[in-house]
Amino acid sequence: MLPDMLHMHPGPGGEYDIVRWTCPKSGKYTITGQFRGLDRQANAECDVNIVLNCSRSLFSDLPVLRGIPTEKSFAFFDVALLEANTVDFIVGFGPARSHGSDSTGLKVKIVLAMKL
Repeated sequence: MLPDMLHMHPGPGGEYDIVRWTCPKSGKYTITGQFRGLDRQANAECDVNIVLNCSRSLFSDLPVLRGIPTEKSFAFFDVALLEANTVDFIVGFGPARSHGSDSTGLKVKIVLAMKL
């Protein structure tokens, strides 16, 4: 476990683990951070995603992590959001369709770059 990351893990019935951020004021935001695989087991495999308003992924391809040492860093600039829009950080059970050994760390920073 890393002290500067939030621990996430999908559920045994295919449930996603979701951390939701709700936009406090309209503007253009910078969203930076990292997902990191935390398990050492050979069968570790999970998918990660960042979704705006439950509909649009910020990734063009869905990243898959395979435990330590895999990671997916991200940096999105000028993301236009309205007040009360949501940004979901998601960990799923991956292509193997198993939740075992899918512990994932999340570190994220969201900064208002410009008010609308």
